[in-house]
Amino acid sequence: MIIKSLKVQAHKFLSSQKPGIIFMHIPKTGGTSVDRSLRIDYGKKNSYKVNPILTSQAVKNVNKKQKVQRKYDKFALRESILLLEMAKGTKYISGHFHFNQDVWEAYQDRYSWTTILRDPVKRYISQYFFDAFKPEDHARVSESLEDFIESVRGKRRGQSYINYFGNFSRQNYTDPNEKLKVAKENLLKFSVVGFLDDLDGFRNELRQKFDLNVKVPHMNKNPVPKPEIKESVRRKIEENCQYDLLLYSYAKEHFS
Repeated sequence: MIIKSLKVQAHKFLSSQKPGIIFMHIPKTGGTSVDRSLRIDYGKKNSYKVNPILTSQAVKNVNKKQKVQRKYDKFALRESILLLEMAKGTKYISGHFHFNQDVWEAYQDRYSWTTILRDPVKRYISQYFFDAFKPEDHARVSESLEDFIESVRGKRRGQSYINYFGNFSRQNYTDPNEKLKVAKENLLKFSVVGFLDDLDGFRNELRQKFDLNVKVPHMNKNPVPKPEIKESVRRKIEENCQYDLLLYSYAKEHFS
């Protein structure tokens, strides 16, 4: 009992000495596995995950009121929670929030940003099938893939990377070329950017830069692991993802 207590205290102490890390989790990139491994390494007392479902539901509950004075944004709420946890000194914070230049500048001496990326077309397809087969209403997709890729939502989803790195809302209609420019500038402020097709490289970077030894099991498996996609549909997905593909290539050049 005493030995167990000493081990717990030692883990808490060592976790408190770890570097401050912000993990920007972009959906369906392999981030769930990475995040869980890092949270285990840091421990409950020194880590915090911004809940994507609760933040979405909270905003939805307010916005559905007919006389709401302004529309609330789930990413703004998540950013506020992120700031609160940073102010508290939580060592490891993760979530589906955007990169913010102001936040980075204010805390760059205490926190490093990291993320993991996946081929944008594969990510797009994976997220579609994950959302189409999920049991809860949160972010569920009801259209066929053929209809989804032609929808406004489907076209916006192809710009997930440039929106996350550029801190643009999905309703922001800034020229995608400008979004890409901002996203590239912000990408270079990240300390570590990993890739799903090179998890060993990502683990090595975390070890070399932060002295973290993490195991990354595969979690959140897709209900349709190897979907058959028509070539015409794939070409349309590539068109929707054209700017994310450019950012992904840029990331590969600078972080591989």
